[in-house]
Amino acid sequence: MTSSSLGSRSSVLITSLLFLTIAVDGYDAISLAFAVPSLAQEWGTTPAAFTFPLAASNIGAVAGYMLSGPVSARIGRRATILGAVALLTLATFATVLATTVPLMGVIRLVTGVGLGAVLPASVSLAADLVTRTWRDSVSVVVTMGLGSGSILGGLIGARLLASAGWQAVFWFGGALSTVLFVLLWWRLPDAPVAAAAEEGRQRQGVGALFRTGLRTSTLLLWAFAFLGSTVSYSLVSWLPTFLLEFGFSPSTAALGTSLLGMGVFVSGVTLAIWVRRAGAAFPIMVLLGIAFLCLAATALPISVVLVLTLLALSVVGINSASIGQSTLPISVYPQAARTTGVGFTTAAGRIGAIAGSSAGGLLLALGVPAGTIITLLAVPTGIAFVCLFVVARRGRRAALDPAAESSTALPSEA
Repeated sequence: MTSSSLGSRSSVLITSLLFLTIAVDGYDAISLAFAVPSLAQEWGTTPAAFTFPLAASNIGAVAGYMLSGPVSARIGRRATILGAVALLTLATFATVLATTVPLMGVIRLVTGVGLGAVLPASVSLAADLVTRTWRDSVSVVVTMGLGSGSILGGLIGARLLASAGWQAVFWFGGALSTVLFVLLWWRLPDAPVAAAAEEGRQRQGVGALFRTGLRTSTLLLWAFAFLGSTVSYSLVSWLPTFLLEFGFSPSTAALGTSLLGMGVFVSGVTLAIWVRRAGAAFPIMVLLGIAFLCLAATALPISVVLVLTLLALSVVGINSASIGQSTLPISVYPQAARTTGVGFTTAAGRIGAIAGSSAGGLLLALGVPAGTIITLLAVPTGIAFVCLFVVARRGRRAALDPAAESSTALPSEA
């Protein structure tokens, strides 16, 4: 079934299903994080003891991102998504049965593989099921599911913990995944790779991302994703702590989590509307440039209210980079390599997330002031901007002269 054969109603339905798939992905990705305090209390240990399970989820996700493309090439994206959701469902239910930290770590490693494999296949499939004009917008909308699922987890998780214990968090997540699997089995198509399908399937490994004309763009995209996630997860992990050092009360500092959720929503909606006319690269560059200026401005002697305002604007810009990890490869790579392109770019981003949360903690442990850390985040933000700028220029040159590049054009496709 090709994009041209899909009516608008079917396209909306399938895009909605893929959005819900990523939303469930986002819920499961953070479920352990807000269950850890209750788990530590019940098992008579400290939250720090759960470092291995938390890290295992990230390691598994990186593996899932990288496997998504090659597996999709062999069995199709529909089967890949269904298999990943099934694995995620079983692993989520199995988490409830864990009785030791090491066993939970192994289960969360498997969960991470399922979490990681879903995103690249879902985004590339959604992009192939709509016309070229809508491709970037649909990619943004589907990717927004991650943030939406995280927000859902924050809203529902606390109530589940309070009313039924930590197990309820995973029972609920497993139930959501089960319902989703049935819906996907019923309605999800598998768009074929366009011309030269068999050749495309053979070249969908990582080597396809380094062929002539794509090598530089691939490396720059990976750098962009790594640096963007380094900044994003430094704030995700430590923003409430940073705000305490700025003089906010503990209750007000807790608003940092709300600030991040708001940034996900605002940047996602802004991009979904804007990329329809301007393509993906330009809006992300503008928002990322604003984030750079706002982070750098925190070095100035300003009031705490203005600091909070600058951080809010920074979060919007930085989240655009997070969304761009999944959206930009859709425009950069040919159809047959998109799933692999999304997978490896988001894998680079997840590695950056690990580095960012670790670096923030290390700098705080060394006594570096919160204000200095936030200002320093402007450096990787600026470098990420430059990486994206070069990728966009290469895409524009390819659009003007197809013989100069073999990648797809990044500028507006409207």
